[in-house]
Amino acid sequence: RDGDNVSSIAAHMNDSGLRMKACNALQLSNTAEARAALRDALSNSEGLFTLALIDSLGMLHDDSAALRARLEDKDPLVRARAMRALAWTGDPNLIAPSRKIIGSASKETYFEAADAYFRLSDAVLRNGGRFDRAMDLYAWALEHLKGNVLKGAAIAALGRSGDERVLAWIMNSVSETENGELDHAALEAFALLRGRVID
Repeated sequence: RDGDNVSSIAAHMNDSGLRMKACNALQLSNTAEARAALRDALSNSEGLFTLALIDSLGMLHDDSAALRARLEDKDPLVRARAMRALAWTGDPNLIAPSRKIIGSASKETYFEAADAYFRLSDAVLRNGGRFDRAMDLYAWALEHLKGNVLKGAAIAALGRSGDERVLAWIMNSVSETENGELDHAALEAFALLRGRVID
């Protein structure tokens, strides 16, 4: 509970042999003091431990300056992971940074960066009152993300949540794709839209 002393656990965050266990213990504790200790460790961490700290803070729905600072990290994986950790906020101010992270992603981190963008878009929609903005986010994904797997994910999102305007967006994307690779995704989206926007 809040107020508990976690200093004995936090002291192990600088011990390479024990820091992962300490990180997990602090996450499970989920007190204000534990979250503060995780943020403090993140401020000067490196390598895989940075990813573990980011994941822990994301699981705890932390929205701190320490976590947001990692959106500008030199490592593209750290940037993508930090965006994923913050996606739950649905903060519209994260849209531009998320697109920037996608644009600067390496081949190895591109999918994770795109996944973070979808999570952010979903959170924007869940927050209510931002339907048009969410549709624009999914439309951007459909137009700009590379690869049919990610385009298919955008089509699925539009099918789950869209209105009549998404029909043209989906059809245009399908018509521009060779070998019908998006046909199945489009058919599933239209099935979801049927009765809601398709007579």
